[in-house]
Amino acid sequence: VKQWNILTGDKVAIIAGRDKDTIGEIKSVNRETNTVIVEGKKLAKKHVPHQPGAPDGIMRKEQPIHLSNVMLLHPDT
Repeated sequence: VKQWNILTGDKVAIIAGRDKDTIGEIKSVNRETNTVIVEGKKLAKKHVPHQPGAPDGIMRKEQPIHLSNVMLLHPDT
């Protein structure tokens, strides 16, 4: 994508996928792969092995969403 209009901290609506029709805030942007990470959306389970001093079990982590699947919202909304 030549011009990016989505930056970290912007509010976006997810328009495709299992989190469709939800609103979230951009946590990070990857311009090389044209993906964004939206805080609290598209969560995947990751199994964490037992380590001393760290919680073990299943951890939930955000997965990247392609730029074409999010829509920038007006800052006043």
